[in-house]
Amino acid sequence: MNDLVKSYYALPTARERSLFLAERAAAAELGAEERETLDLLSRLLSARFGERPERRQTVSDRFLTAFMDLRVTYARDSGFLS
Repeated sequence: MNDLVKSYYALPTARERSLFLAERAAAAELGAEERETLDLLSRLLSARFGERPERRQTVSDRFLTAFMDLRVTYARDSGFLS
């Protein structure tokens, strides 16, 4: 895995990833392979987080995250919810 992809996936939020892609795309010294990688990462980001991945996490996003955490904990049968 090249450094561009490692740097991208090291960022914790979709907002930071979106800004990273925008900054890298503005660089003039990009090769064809790097442009293709940036395009692919951009399409993956928009497929996962929608058209505006830079928006901040909303209350409903946090609720859904907490709900899914509970579902996973219950599915694992950790004894906490049994």
